[in-house]
Amino acid sequence: MVMVVMHIFGFLSGAHANPCVSISCYFMGYLAYNLMVMYVACQVLGAGLGYFLLMLVLPQEVVDQSKPAVCLREPMESLTTIQIVGIECLLTSVYVLGCCAFWDVRNGRYLDSVSLRMGLLVTVCSFAGVQLTGASMNPVKTLVPSLFLGNPALVWMQLTGQILASIMVPIIWQSTFMPRYRPLEMPI
Repeated sequence: MVMVVMHIFGFLSGAHANPCVSISCYFMGYLAYNLMVMYVACQVLGAGLGYFLLMLVLPQEVVDQSKPAVCLREPMESLTTIQIVGIECLLTSVYVLGCCAFWDVRNGRYLDSVSLRMGLLVTVCSFAGVQLTGASMNPVKTLVPSLFLGNPALVWMQLTGQILASIMVPIIWQSTFMPRYRPLEMPI
């Protein structure tokens, strides 16, 4: 889905279908605060409406067989709180690192297949963590099903890791890669 959204809607909003992307873009300095808040609000509303419509079209037996809820994965019971936050933070960090690389002006000539590359990045991260934490890497994908289920306490650890990654990674990117960035001076 990430690949489809980026390919179809990338020109419109930068393909911000994930609050982690919008928050990271704000911390990179590419998105104004009020626009970031608007993007996140639209993402939450869109996810809520989409989940509501999904629940309307799914047969009741599919809904009944989905534990704990449709599109919601609980972390493994044997994982500690720190492990859950850490795993989700690590997975989301890899995704946000991909976004930071995509936004970096020095990668401008490598944008021809960015939707494919970002889709594969999310796929790899999902395979790596789906059995551990659900590998959501998206706060609305994590929060909305739990709100419909009526138990948002199930997902606070995943949300914490995701939000931490979306704040920390852009700051690390800027302090690590951006101070050395000097635009090439073109001879006249």
